[in-house]
Amino acid sequence: MRIPRKVLALGLVLVVLLSLGWWWSAGSALDDVEVTSDQQMVCTSRTVERPDLRADDAAFDRPVQAPRLDPDLDCELILRVSNPQRLPVRLRQIELPMMGAQGGAGVRVARVTVGKERLEIGNDVDGVIDVDRTLGRDDSFAFKVEYAFRPGGCTATGTMGVPPARAVVSALGRDRTVEMDEWIHLAGTKASSC
Repeated sequence: MRIPRKVLALGLVLVVLLSLGWWWSAGSALDDVEVTSDQQMVCTSRTVERPDLRADDAAFDRPVQAPRLDPDLDCELILRVSNPQRLPVRLRQIELPMMGAQGGAGVRVARVTVGKERLEIGNDVDGVIDVDRTLGRDDSFAFKVEYAFRPGGCTATGTMGVPPARAVVSALGRDRTVEMDEWIHLAGTKASSC
């Protein structure tokens, strides 16, 4: 029994339309995922500076806080991954560039927690945390990152920017890495320079 050409053509069109719908739905959901900070970095150990940054530099269009990299550095930052879409999104990983155990900067991530649960940071240059959480509509995942001084690290004096936190998310079989808009700024000192 032969299938008529019109039925085959209609079937092919239907497959193409379903594939495009799947691709668009997944992409739309992933486009709207955000990584944000609930507040600026809070430090209990040292006064936080507001360095003078060039006003014409688009990356620094407002004053920023830059904790001093001294041995008593003790700072925390609350970060949040949010899904405003109706389609569930799976949060697979959080990445904290240059903040892992093998990083070389004068700062490191001492601990990442969700409530009282401590999340494990991989043993790499970047702090990589496997999460595996599903974020439904208007759902978010908040976590606290605690920063400490890295003895033997090397950060020159002056203000430096640490690349933003990233989240690896997926929806309907598509993956995307979403980056926070703001960088973390730190002020190198004699104690952190090599």
